[in-house]
Amino acid sequence: MSYSDTYTDKETAKLEKRLTKLYARVYDEITLTAQEYFSDFQDRYDAEYQAFLDGKYTKREFDNWVEAQIGRGKRWMALRNEMAQKVTNANVVASSMINGQIPDVFMTNYNFSAYEIEKASGIAFNIYNEAAVERLMVDEPELFPTTHVDIPKDIAWNKQKLTAALASGIILGKTPDQLADSFQHVTDMNRNSAVRNARTSMTGAQNLGRQKNMLDISDFAKSKGIAIQKEWVSCGDARVRDSHAHLDGVRVEIDEEFPNRLMYPADPNGAPAEVYNCRCFIKTIVNGLDVERTSNTKESYEKWMEEKRQTEIKKKKKGRDSEIRLTNEEVYADYFEYEKANLMKEYSQTGKMSAENILGEKISKDEQRRLMAEADYIQSHATNTGHKTVYRGMVVDADEIKDLKKGDIYRIDSLTSTSTDKGIASIYTNVENMDIDNAMPVMITIQQPDGIRGFMATKDTPEIILPKGQTYKVARKFTDENGVLNIELYAKKGANDSLETNKRTISKAITLDDIAKATDGTPIREDVTKEIGRILEDRGMLMKYDSVQVIKKDSGDVFITVADEFGTWAKYTLNLNQTMLGGRSVEEIDDIFRKTDMTVCNSMADGLTHEDWHIKLCDTVGYNRYYEMGRMSEEKGLAGISEVALGDKTESVAEIGVLLEQGRYDQLDQEAKDFFEDIFPEYKTIKKEGVEE
Repeated sequence: MSYSDTYTDKETAKLEKRLTKLYARVYDEITLTAQEYFSDFQDRYDAEYQAFLDGKYTKREFDNWVEAQIGRGKRWMALRNEMAQKVTNANVVASSMINGQIPDVFMTNYNFSAYEIEKASGIAFNIYNEAAVERLMVDEPELFPTTHVDIPKDIAWNKQKLTAALASGIILGKTPDQLADSFQHVTDMNRNSAVRNARTSMTGAQNLGRQKNMLDISDFAKSKGIAIQKEWVSCGDARVRDSHAHLDGVRVEIDEEFPNRLMYPADPNGAPAEVYNCRCFIKTIVNGLDVERTSNTKESYEKWMEEKRQTEIKKKKKGRDSEIRLTNEEVYADYFEYEKANLMKEYSQTGKMSAENILGEKISKDEQRRLMAEADYIQSHATNTGHKTVYRGMVVDADEIKDLKKGDIYRIDSLTSTSTDKGIASIYTNVENMDIDNAMPVMITIQQPDGIRGFMATKDTPEIILPKGQTYKVARKFTDENGVLNIELYAKKGANDSLETNKRTISKAITLDDIAKATDGTPIREDVTKEIGRILEDRGMLMKYDSVQVIKKDSGDVFITVADEFGTWAKYTLNLNQTMLGGRSVEEIDDIFRKTDMTVCNSMADGLTHEDWHIKLCDTVGYNRYYEMGRMSEEKGLAGISEVALGDKTESVAEIGVLLEQGRYDQLDQEAKDFFEDIFPEYKTIKKEGVEE
């Protein structure tokens, strides 16, 4: 096996080990939760079981009693939903782990293929770096064997399997203290699916790298009289499927498909039966001769790679203008080389440029001057990018952020790399790649409704550089089920339009005092006021509203969000209807929601969630489009959701948003899902398929 084969196998084994640990942790968590639930039934179970032994019940009657007591009702539904959500969360994390490994495996195999061909032909070829791979993933995402989780369908599937596992445990006569073990099969199925996806994706990335390299150099190779082909190689063991065993040794041209209609093993565009769990690979044939893979050692490959890097550095230094007149094109090309990005960040923070890069290598004065000029260029050319949300993944010393709390002002002190793709940002939360004491993985989410101010660092990619001096407010801070600390930052519209001062004040959002003042002297009770404030604060909605007021309206509306035109976007007022809220307790208001058939909302919290989705919709499509979708539109909303949803398209979106957060998205018909996902494409569903080898 070649170095790249061994490397891919090792990375796959490491990934499978991480996935196994992930699902073992999830199984432990849901088992503990289930044990607490089932232990409450043990005494009653013992009494009824004795009655069964005494002949008072048949086995079927006893099983029906157990199922009625344990497997039905609101408590079981809540437990099942919680466990299903935990397993689905693990699937999302697993998908992120898998996708995070793909760029490196692709790049290693791409470059190793170039190395093999160059050694066999004597002609030099270029290599890929990480920035080039990320650009390719954005430009041609359909090429890459990435995995995705359809969250609503995944939750529904896990709910079904958990219910079936419980029923099976009851039929098998398990006691309450044994029933918690019944759910291991569900976590095992999810783990097996994740491992299968990991193996398939890693094999796909491995072979895509080689295929892409051969295609990229094919024209140049032909002009030099070099003929390149690819050959299918199976693993040669009993696990190989028949169709792949028959392909072993088959050679085709590099731009042709193999007889099974795959461009390479684990090609994601092929039929699932030919793709999933594939372990085959392609090897390079130069001028009809097999490249001697086993002689290409790690040491010789790494030496070749270092020579290539040094050649690239010399090319970039050669002939640069000493006056350093920059264009966007030059900054696009240079910023995301890792060493330069860190040096430019340090310069923007301290005003000094290091004489060495992060590898300890000397940097010439000309290069230092150029990097400083690029940093200044990025800072001065930051504009509204049009993106409302960006992400930054990182690993820090936990002590550095332990005191950060909700409501604090968070200031960007240097040029800061972010991404519009959370999956890419999550790659940088891997503590295993960082040598930091007390390491803490952190995911920062930054939101600004009228657009993030920044510099598009690389063309047509999701990378945005934030200039120093911008300020945000901490809206939320929590640790997710994967141990990653999430910090959500928010800035009001126009908050960062000017960077003239380092102490710019963020526009005022509503506060808990504003809500209390609005309800003071009205029939709305203090406990209701506090509960409204608590819900808004927990959801990060206080910073979304510009004002709050109490109105009196003879309708069934409890909360009403009014969007007033503010440029392209909107200013929001939260109206509290005292006709519905006045004189009632929190429980009584929740009961109103539960008993009405007009809306999918079941509580005050759901009602405010409904209003939050109105704001999300308006911030996504803009005020004019939101207005067109609203009550002035001649079109009604979607049928089959609720009476409220039938009113107009904005209400349809808000009701669907509530169902989504209730875990009931799978109840919608395809028309409703398509409508919602056209507006919020991050919720697009992708069918899960799996085929065992």
